[in-house]
Amino acid sequence: MTIIKLTRALPQAATVPSEKQPNPWLIVLANGQRCWVNTGAGIEVGGMTQTFACRNGTSLFGSPQRNERIWTIFYQAKSGSSLTPAPIVKVYE
Repeated sequence: MTIIKLTRALPQAATVPSEKQPNPWLIVLANGQRCWVNTGAGIEVGGMTQTFACRNGTSLFGSPQRNERIWTIFYQAKSGSSLTPAPIVKVYE
């Protein structure tokens, strides 16, 4: 383990306008699922395009909703037909 002791406070993160937010390539959901960005054509459900695929056959649709303290993204269970918001715990951009 490495312990880092700060000598001063970290600088404030720069705010990126919402239309210029970087796109994640990996999302980790609160249920532990890891989902990677689709690089090809995705299926469409309810007018939304599949943007991430998870190892267990589930899918994520659209972009992360970043307007709340806990980010969410639309989730479709394997062989499911509806989309539900799923909480995100980690995003790799």
